[in-house]
Amino acid sequence: MEARIHEQCRQMATATVVVVMALAFALFRAGNADAQQAPDSRQSGDIMISAAQGATPVAQPGPDTPVPAWAQQSYDAYLQMKAEAHGGTHYTRETYARMPDWSGIWDHVDGFAWDHTVNPIAKRDAPEQLQAIFDHCRSFPCAGWVTAALKPAYALRFREKMIAGGHGVSWDYLSACLPTGFPRDMLVSAGGERYFMISPTMTLMYYQSDEGNRVIFTDGRGHIPPDEAYPMWAGDSIGFWDGDTLVVHTLYLRNIELNRNLPADSEQASVVERIRMTDPNTLQDQATLYDPKMLYRPWSGVQTFKRDTSAHALVDLYSCAENNNVYQGKNGESEILLPGQTITMKQAYTFPDQIQNVLENKVIEYGARLLHEKPSIDTQ
Repeated sequence: MEARIHEQCRQMATATVVVVMALAFALFRAGNADAQQAPDSRQSGDIMISAAQGATPVAQPGPDTPVPAWAQQSYDAYLQMKAEAHGGTHYTRETYARMPDWSGIWDHVDGFAWDHTVNPIAKRDAPEQLQAIFDHCRSFPCAGWVTAALKPAYALRFREKMIAGGHGVSWDYLSACLPTGFPRDMLVSAGGERYFMISPTMTLMYYQSDEGNRVIFTDGRGHIPPDEAYPMWAGDSIGFWDGDTLVVHTLYLRNIELNRNLPADSEQASVVERIRMTDPNTLQDQATLYDPKMLYRPWSGVQTFKRDTSAHALVDLYSCAENNNVYQGKNGESEILLPGQTITMKQAYTFPDQIQNVLENKVIEYGARLLHEKPSIDTQ
């Protein structure tokens, strides 16, 4: 009797092991099949891109990946340009020699301005120039000075910044050794030397200082899906070649000021660019800024870069942090710590997505007090 029971238990245990093994094998086959099929571009919208011949392809967002509603206007403009270029010029390793030659070092020229048709005074950011912008501009666009059609909240903040700057109170997040970010990095002149390195699948912009690098993908991918995106210093840039012109669409940007003498954009900013050489030593970037929170209508301008032909020129990585002796004064102004001088500072936690604005808010508060105490100048 005991032997019969023992045999029945053994048979049941064996059957259980067989069932478990069969189930495990079925799960393995299913998982292996998924691994072989995923990512499936027909299901996910991704495309498979190989970085080099024979390399394992990687899934990237497909060209039909949607963009947020706030970026649709700029994206439609970009897609219209692509349609007019019949999909763009397709370069390969074999046809690389036909691509434009942007080698060498390039310097931005003609001051800090988005629209360079403005008064030369408006292209500088010393206190007297910031005061001049404030004195001449009560609303925006302000012909000949700041041609952005700013919405009320952004116009007020800009005027508060200008009157504070006119009184010598300015703060720049660059003083905290933060990246310049796009699109501000387009406007950097002194110390803003850069390389433009192009290939059939991407263009790399390598900057001096702490500006970082910017990559523009021209391999056919689309933008990062909205549910995966977040604001980035350089944004997410895709593009195509229209002959010798690089056409670019960028979105998912940090809200940063364009310069000390220019307003700040919002996290809904997007930019369309057309970049090309106009002669062997000149490169121009025709750019339009779209921002439904900041602007009533898109804001266009042209940035010009000249080839650096000085002897022994190079782009050297400069670190702000290695000699950063700047601190913020009581009204928000930049102060410099001198040799032998010491100070005591208090620092509170700052959310990473707002670090570029927190310290400038003291400047804005100071400007607001000045506006309350002193009426605006009527220049009409």
